[in-house]
Amino acid sequence: WEEHDITVFELPAPVQLDSIRVKGYLTLWTYFIAMCAKAFMANQVKTVVVDTMTTARRVKADAYLESLQNAAFDASGNHITVQGKPMHMRERLLQKEYGNPNDAIRDVYTTGAGVDKNLIAVHHLTDEYTSRPNAKGEIEEVATGRRVLEGLKNTHRFVDIAVLMTKDKGHIKGEFKKFGYNLATEGTSLNDPTWDTIANLVAMTTGDRIQLDRRKTDG
Repeated sequence: WEEHDITVFELPAPVQLDSIRVKGYLTLWTYFIAMCAKAFMANQVKTVVVDTMTTARRVKADAYLESLQNAAFDASGNHITVQGKPMHMRERLLQKEYGNPNDAIRDVYTTGAGVDKNLIAVHHLTDEYTSRPNAKGEIEEVATGRRVLEGLKNTHRFVDIAVLMTKDKGHIKGEFKKFGYNLATEGTSLNDPTWDTIANLVAMTTGDRIQLDRRKTDG
């Protein structure tokens, strides 16, 4: 990023040749987190953007699954046998094991705050499901019809501003789901929001007490 206004690092997902065993995600996650650390520590870098943090969490989840699967193989990549039978290889994470990728993503947020960098994280939305009994009395997962943020739960706890972006009549509408600088701003919207317009809003709602760096300077 030396002498560049914007530097983009693309991290394509590794090609998978097996329908069950995952490979390459440990390396991908290690590279991603190392580049994040390097950007956080670089004086030239003012803002780090992760597009998307939802995908980053999936990568970390697959990396953790890969590490669990690797326990069934020796250093040469051969499947370990126990009492004449191949050692069981994990196929998916248990719900309780998602604490590992969640902790890793939480660390990205807290590290960004700790080094006083601007961190922008994009998250996908997903359908919300709830457990309800069906006509037979069996518990099943049913869509509620609501769309919720996919990824680390309680993400809004770790950010100053959360903006829900939607397309509305040819324009992008940004609704402030959280606005830590001024609570009265929560629930309001901004048409076609940009970094600079949000920074201007922060300044205006705080009486110019808080100033975020702009990409463009006035005049």
